[in-house]
Amino acid sequence: MKRSVLCGAVTLVLACAAFAADPVRLPEPAKNGGAALLDCLSARRAGRVFSGKALSGQELSDLLWATGGVSSGDGKLTYPTAQDVRDIVIYVFTESGVSRYDAGANALVPVLSGDHRGETGKQPFAANASVDLVYVQDRSCWSRTKTPPEAIVQLGYAHAGAAAQNASLFAAAKGWSSVVRGSVDRAGVARLLGLSDTQHVLLAHSIGPRP
Repeated sequence: MKRSVLCGAVTLVLACAAFAADPVRLPEPAKNGGAALLDCLSARRAGRVFSGKALSGQELSDLLWATGGVSSGDGKLTYPTAQDVRDIVIYVFTESGVSRYDAGANALVPVLSGDHRGETGKQPFAANASVDLVYVQDRSCWSRTKTPPEAIVQLGYAHAGAAAQNASLFAAAKGWSSVVRGSVDRAGVARLLGLSDTQHVLLAHSIGPRP
């Protein structure tokens, strides 16, 4: 039986006393229904205009589960991973603060207080999205494999891209704006989040209802 490699995608760290010490459990996500897949594929477009309206707890739970939640009893995620290495950590930037998504517990653990959405990229509209997701690869997850370093980098972007596509299709189903962003101050975001040398910012993703 192939052993999965668990990493930061399902573990969270608290870093700010301004937030509650315990993870914030999200409502149970909706895992069925919704718009037809082919309709979502047809509707998916990059959108950069947002209403700025905060998402409800249910909307945020549904979005994060669709993006990279646990979809089976053995811990498999909603996006595919090479060698079952779950190396992507999803950071969630909202008006109230920054958290990391614990897929296993369907919970958020606060990392920073305050509104840091505008720091996730070089585009002004990021500050007005309901939520900005930042996809981070923890390359230490690959330490038990024989995967070459260059392949690890490529697979990280493949994993993040798959998660971002999930989020994009969810946004299309809701009629929201969504845009994946490669123009990110990766070093600045890494400092903001206090990332280790093995953790690398890959992509950012602005999502939210249209005006």
